[in-house]
Amino acid sequence: MQKKFGILAMATLLVACFAVACAAAVYLPPDPHPRFNAQAIFADGKVHWAGGYGNTVTNPVSGRTYYNNRQSGYSIYDPITNKWSSSKWSDDPQSPAGIDNNGDGIVAEPEGTYPGTCQMFAYDRNGDGKKEIWIHAGYPCWDGEFLVYDPAANKWSKVGIFPGFSDGGYKAQYLGVAALWEESPTQAWVFCAGGGFWGPDNKSFAKYNIQSDTWTELPDMPATMISHVGAVINGKLYLAGGNQNGVGFSKGIWEYNCATGQWTDPAGGTTPAPVAQLIEGVERAAVGVYNGKLYIIGGQASAGDYNGIQVFDPVTRSVTLLGTLPIGMSRHGGCIDPATGDIYVGAGRQGGVYLTYEPWWKANVNDPSLTWTRLPDDPAYFPYQDWVAGGEPLSGAVTGPDGKPLPLAVVAIKRQSRGPYATADAQIYTLTDGTGRYSVEVPPGDYYVAAWRYAYKPSPDKTLTMGASPQTLDLQITEAAGQNVAVGATVYATSENSGQPATAAVDNDMWSRWSTVGGTGSYHLYIIDLGSVQDISGLTIYWETARPGIYSIDFTTDDPNPSGSATWTNVYNCPKGGGGFDMGYGHFVDAIGFTTPKQARGIRFVFTAFSQWWQGNYSAYEFVVHNTTPGTPPISISAAKQLPDGSPVELFSVVSVSGASEFGNSPIFPNTFWLQESNVSGIRVEYTDPVAWPGEWDYVKGTVETDPTTGERYIQATEVQTWAFLGVEFAPQAMNNKACVETKNPWGIRVKTWGKVTDMVPDQFMISDNAGAPNEVDIQVKRRSPAPEIGAFVTVSGALAGGGVLFEWPFDGYIRNWLMHGGYSVANPGGNEYDWQQANLSEDFLASVGGEANIQPRPGDIGPNGAPWFVWSIKPWEAIIDLNKPTWKPSGQVQTCIYASVWVWADRTYTGESGDGLELWVGSDDGYKVYWNGTAIYENNIWRGVGRDQDRIPNSDWAGGDLYVLNPGWNHILFKVNNITGGFGMCARLMVNDPSGGGEKVPLLLPYSVVPW
Repeated sequence: MQKKFGILAMATLLVACFAVACAAAVYLPPDPHPRFNAQAIFADGKVHWAGGYGNTVTNPVSGRTYYNNRQSGYSIYDPITNKWSSSKWSDDPQSPAGIDNNGDGIVAEPEGTYPGTCQMFAYDRNGDGKKEIWIHAGYPCWDGEFLVYDPAANKWSKVGIFPGFSDGGYKAQYLGVAALWEESPTQAWVFCAGGGFWGPDNKSFAKYNIQSDTWTELPDMPATMISHVGAVINGKLYLAGGNQNGVGFSKGIWEYNCATGQWTDPAGGTTPAPVAQLIEGVERAAVGVYNGKLYIIGGQASAGDYNGIQVFDPVTRSVTLLGTLPIGMSRHGGCIDPATGDIYVGAGRQGGVYLTYEPWWKANVNDPSLTWTRLPDDPAYFPYQDWVAGGEPLSGAVTGPDGKPLPLAVVAIKRQSRGPYATADAQIYTLTDGTGRYSVEVPPGDYYVAAWRYAYKPSPDKTLTMGASPQTLDLQITEAAGQNVAVGATVYATSENSGQPATAAVDNDMWSRWSTVGGTGSYHLYIIDLGSVQDISGLTIYWETARPGIYSIDFTTDDPNPSGSATWTNVYNCPKGGGGFDMGYGHFVDAIGFTTPKQARGIRFVFTAFSQWWQGNYSAYEFVVHNTTPGTPPISISAAKQLPDGSPVELFSVVSVSGASEFGNSPIFPNTFWLQESNVSGIRVEYTDPVAWPGEWDYVKGTVETDPTTGERYIQATEVQTWAFLGVEFAPQAMNNKACVETKNPWGIRVKTWGKVTDMVPDQFMISDNAGAPNEVDIQVKRRSPAPEIGAFVTVSGALAGGGVLFEWPFDGYIRNWLMHGGYSVANPGGNEYDWQQANLSEDFLASVGGEANIQPRPGDIGPNGAPWFVWSIKPWEAIIDLNKPTWKPSGQVQTCIYASVWVWADRTYTGESGDGLELWVGSDDGYKVYWNGTAIYENNIWRGVGRDQDRIPNSDWAGGDLYVLNPGWNHILFKVNNITGGFGMCARLMVNDPSGGGEKVPLLLPYSVVPW
């Protein structure tokens, strides 16, 4: 069996796999986020602010992801009207147009750029009297091209594709300098110096001639540079600050003569060196030129975002400080009107914080007092004009060829404007539940809908017009997928990476893959030669994360060798990559089933644009080509149980419980895991290498056998392959001990039962339902330590085997069910991020409803901000709660503060270091405060990413007493967690001394609940 990644990656589904929507929902747009790592320039009387970077959010209705390369926004500020005009996202008809990389008139998700703060300029190339806006490359413009905006035509074009450096490397310059030199009225050059993704290192250097559309590679710069700024003044290129020769926040200013091609040695020799030094070394500053001087505006300094404006005079080779900005800034926009000296600054990162709005200011560099005036906020920071406010439920059933319900089938919903074959590149995906039904909310529009399951051909597309009312649509998968005829075929590819050859995508191995070489451009071909003409019923493509944004598939009956002259016919087009169905573990699948077979010897994949998810290369695990001879799909678990012993079977279902853990194979139930296909059908699997995790979708091949002691049917596996990780969890079926022991029906599924601990041995214990003789029934529970104490009442959940034996998932003690409420924040009190966080941790946002120390919330209670308390849970194998996933009521501020409440029931008193060694272990992003039975016991004003057990909250005072204890009965724990910016999360568990000795801490096994009961 193939080994999997050491860290589980939860697949992101657009709807909960087993949740049924009962009514239409309204989804508000996410909190906005500013753009940063872009440049502003002043041209033709206006401020131009284009591209940049933002955070990732997903519209749960439309399934559209606004990803963190949010680079296609383009805004223009007009000082005369004091207003911004903006292009937000997608095919926005507003003026100006969003950044169109490929010049097709459509701004698609994979387009746009964020180049850094010094790769943009204005130049009138076509002589119409209006300057075009030029941006050189940036991430993810891997061809090294210029993106040019013509304001007269309101259109972007792509020019000047860079041929590459002679010593290799990438071509998408980022955080470098692209500076314009107007040598004469008819000759203009652009000098592109340093930065990331530019050649093999950070000192590559080239120039571009605008008139002839040609590039010239120049000798390397005398120093590596990234995050610097620069400009050409009087025929000389000046580069300042950034990271130079690996030293951050460098102060050096270098001079290059554009005409002679020589770097300056200020000592008069031939060894180039800086001609001046900044007062403060900065990176990612804004830059402007006025009256022959270079203005370095703000930037990130060693102590944080810098608020100074440094002015370099090339004549005197000196640097002076003009004044200060309204706030320290980096990664921001800044420019100067060369006619008036008006300076404009804004956006980016301000005061160390990525704001949820885009403030801009204006001053004049000729004003000795440098008085700043606040401008209107740029509206383009909110690029969600096509956000769908809500959708209506679409529900139905999916059946198989036999007409029976088909659990865990993929239902795909694709806009008709994207073309047919709904199960390829759809916008919305969901899964059928254990009964073969699905429900998902769909916004208004015209769609194709189809279903697909592994080893089956997709169902035919059905058309759907979604309006303002719920609809029902049933689907039937009618036939098995054809056999794969691509295995071992001859293949041709325009690029293949070392260790990831083209043949790896036709080797019938889901864990080997083909990949193009990074930096080789966005246009690539992959051709499969089947050797003879065959009837093709469909294709199944298993992508890696680096799947394409735009691609097409062509067939030919000729010899497809690319050196020949085959005639190709298009059979599929993907104009905007939907990304495929997310299988987890970095696998994505697109399935295409032709209504009637098509003949082909050659299959050609033509890739023309990278996707929003990954830029720089393409990669696929497997290209499956189906002929018209049906394969044999795996059978159901319930059908397998009816077969005689020794019968060969192939199963395809979800792992519910496993002996595998993060520590390796379980010593308690080694070589064992359980497959489950519905809430009432599961089976035990024995295999020599059970690297199978709960939530995986696994293919199992073996024989059906019977346990001679208990009569339980199980699978003796000979092959196990992981197909996907979907995070599917079957809810445990609650039943009493008697039902667990006296019937075979629940054997093999997850169950939940309860009782009193009556006996224990290492790694297992007995629980009784306490019914009294002769009706008392005991259950044997096998689980890794720690074990509960004898006499304790416990609830257990796990896989049920014959004879009343419950195999429980290893207990790690993390609290996975919380009652939550948020978000809150005070206004920025001034100072730094920690000062603001401290103000939030100190403010009692619940004062009007009893206060943080007294609150005992219940689900549905409304907090002071009008938002409800709601239950939030994570999977049994997860420890950390991603607090960016719940929807918090916007606080109107950058920082967000939330509450998380839980109750723990103790059968006796648990003490701290004076006895039991009780400790609360916490991980957080960022700061937090803890109330224990109404008393604040700990606070940590910290800025970090979340991890497990980052803090072990002390439980002993100076006199040796306990700071907190668990009392018999219910105990309340309330967390208050604050987020400064970016990641947001928490985890917590209770630990005690190992009762068996050894001095280690072990998780405390006690019931947790969102409300006391």
